[in-house]
Amino acid sequence: MNRKASNFLGASSWVVLILLVIAILMAGCSKKSTKEEAAVIIKSLYAPSSVQKGKTGMVDVEVKDDKDQSISGVRVSFSVSPASIGYFTPTMDTTDENGLAASVFTATGLGTATIQVGAEGAQSKTAEIEIVSAGETTKRITIEITPAWLPADGISTS
Repeated sequence: MNRKASNFLGASSWVVLILLVIAILMAGCSKKSTKEEAAVIIKSLYAPSSVQKGKTGMVDVEVKDDKDQSISGVRVSFSVSPASIGYFTPTMDTTDENGLAASVFTATGLGTATIQVGAEGAQSKTAEIEIVSAGETTKRITIEITPAWLPADGISTS
């Protein structure tokens, strides 16, 4: 075999070897990962029990993983049924570093609103908000103490 043919075979072997290494490296960089992603769980939904028509109430959501760790960057959607009774602003929020997202509910009609929050990969949660007229109370509790000052001495009574 002559020298040119020998150099050609040596050079082509290196090219094949380099292409093989690149193919193996690219196969390892696949988007699929063997590491399992943590489950997304809507841990808590905080909503007022009632809101006066024409007023607003804050709805907060806490998102955690299956190890009870807060998850940031999760998009949470807020919706209400029936739509004629109120709306959310914004309808989507992203959890912060504490796993919290929030939206403002505005009551536009009377009755019971069923609110629903959802996040990708999580089971949605619902709650009910009673929408009352402006003249009604929103289930506020007032406590009066007479006398205004009562020592906790085990002897005094009101």
